[in-house]
Amino acid sequence: MKHLFLISIIAVNTALSSVKAVTTDDVIEPILQRISTSESSKDRGFYMSKYEVTVAQFSQFIADTGYQVPKNCMAFTDTRWPDPQNPASWDLPVFIENPYRPVVCTGIQGALDYANWLAQKTGKPYRLPSESQWRQAALAGKAGRMAFADDFQQREICNYENTEDIANIAGFKKHHQVRYKRSANCNDGAVYHTVVGMYRPNQFGLYDMMGNVREFTRTCHEYSDAQRTDCKRYVVAGEAWHWQPRGVNVLDWIDRDFQGGLEGIRLVLEADDLGSVTAATMKFSEQLNNAQNVQRSHHAKLKMIPATPTGVKVGSDKNKSIKISWLDVEGEGNKYAVYRAISDPANNLATHFVLLVDELQSPEYTDITVPEQAYVRYQVFSYNEYGEGLGSHIVAYGNAKIFKESERIEAEHFFDGQYYWLGKRESATIVGFSDNPDHFPTGVKPHKPAWVKVAFEAKQTKHAQLTFRAMAEQDSGFELWQGAHLVGRYHIPKGDKFTTYHAAALLIASNEPLEIRLDKQVWFELDWLAFK
Repeated sequence: MKHLFLISIIAVNTALSSVKAVTTDDVIEPILQRISTSESSKDRGFYMSKYEVTVAQFSQFIADTGYQVPKNCMAFTDTRWPDPQNPASWDLPVFIENPYRPVVCTGIQGALDYANWLAQKTGKPYRLPSESQWRQAALAGKAGRMAFADDFQQREICNYENTEDIANIAGFKKHHQVRYKRSANCNDGAVYHTVVGMYRPNQFGLYDMMGNVREFTRTCHEYSDAQRTDCKRYVVAGEAWHWQPRGVNVLDWIDRDFQGGLEGIRLVLEADDLGSVTAATMKFSEQLNNAQNVQRSHHAKLKMIPATPTGVKVGSDKNKSIKISWLDVEGEGNKYAVYRAISDPANNLATHFVLLVDELQSPEYTDITVPEQAYVRYQVFSYNEYGEGLGSHIVAYGNAKIFKESERIEAEHFFDGQYYWLGKRESATIVGFSDNPDHFPTGVKPHKPAWVKVAFEAKQTKHAQLTFRAMAEQDSGFELWQGAHLVGRYHIPKGDKFTTYHAAALLIASNEPLEIRLDKQVWFELDWLAFK
C-alpha cells in the first residue's frame, strides 16, 4: 500500500509540474456536501467542500496561470520557526511533498484568486464561504461550542480534529526544544497539519472544520476606507493544529497582506445542482483514500507516546535526601525525566522548572542536590522514541518562605501559580503574568487570568501603603487577595522599563496566602512588592 501511495504522489507531482495549461476535464474540483439551512437563515442552501483545498488542487491553479504567491509566509515545520528574516512559501518542499495535505501560505488574496480561477475554469460559481455559511456548516445544526460536543475537558476533540494535543506538544519539544504548557487531553497522532479527512466528520459530512488549518472566509472584518470597498482584515474561521478550539462562534480575523502557515482554503458552491463531476476529481478521491490509509500508520506511531505519570509522591529519607516516586507507565522503551523548580530566599535563588535528570528507567529518583531550607517542586515526564508525553501533576517538598507584612516580598518566591513565567530583567528575577496562555495571535482570547500565591502573614487589620515594582508594555493591572479578602486593585501604566508605584491597601489579620492575580487581559511583569 505504501508503495502504491508513493507512486500516486509521484504521478500527481509529475503531472502538475509538466502541465502548462489545465483543461476543464483535468481540473480536480472540491468533493462537495449539500448544506441545508434553517428557514430563519439568511443563507439559502449551498454546497461546501468536504475537505480543505489540497496542495494537488492549488498546484493546478499555479500550473495553469503562472500565478505568483508572495514568498513571505510565517510558518512552522520540523526545522523552521516563523521568522520574518527567513520566510517560507506555499511550495516549500516539506509542504508539497504530500499533495493531500491542505495548501497553506497562500494568504487571503491567493485563496480569493484560486476560487475565481476555479469558477472560471469550470463555469461553476465557486467562492470562499461567507462567515455565516461557514458557521452554519461547522455547527451542522447543533448548538454549543462545536458540532460533536462542547468538550470542555478537551478529551474527545482528537477523534474529530487535528488540534494542539499530546502529539503536537511532543513534536515541538523534539523539534524545537519548546514545550507549551497546555494541551488537549488526548492524542490525534499529528504534530503539524496532516492529510485532509483523517478524523471523524461533523453531522453534515464535513472534515477538519475545527482543526488542521484555519479557513479563510470572504467576509470583511474591517475596511480601510469609509466607502467600505477596500477590506483591510477578513474573518478567518476554525482553528488549526497549533491551537485548542475556542468554539465555532468565536470571532477571529486576519490581515489582508498576512501570509501564514496555519491558514487554508475551503470553498462553497452556491448552486442548486452539482453539475457533472470530472474524471480527475473521481481519481483524486481514490488517491486521497490511499493517502489517508498510509497516513494512519504514521498517526498510529505518534499515538504510542507514553501516558502521563501518575501517583507521584515526594518525601525525605534518613539522609535528608528527597525521594520522588511514581507509578510505572505501561509501554515498551519508556524512560523518565524529572524537572525541578527551586525557591531559596536565603540564597537569593529562584528557578523555573529545569531538567534535573533524564534517561531514568525505573519510576523513582533521589535528589541529593537540594539546598537546605529550600522549597522545591518536581514534575515527572515519560518519553520514548516517538516523543515526550504530558507532565505529571506538580509535587512539592519543604516549606515556602512566609513573608511578614514588614518584609519586601520578592514575587519569584511563590509556592503555587498558573500561566506565569520567570525571567531576568536588569539582574532581577521577575514573574511574568500571561494574558494569553493559549498563544492565540488574534481574535477573542479566552479569559484565563494568571496568578501566583505567596505565603504571607499579617498580624493586624490595617490600612497600608503598597509599593511595587512592575512593567507593562500596555496599560495593565492586578488584584491582591488574602483568601477571600480583596486587598486592592492596582494599575500599571504603559511603559518600557520597570517602575516603582505606590497605592493604598487594606490588610486583614490573617495567615492566608497573598494571591497576585492578573486583572486586565494584558500581560505584565512584577519584581517585588512591600507594605508600609
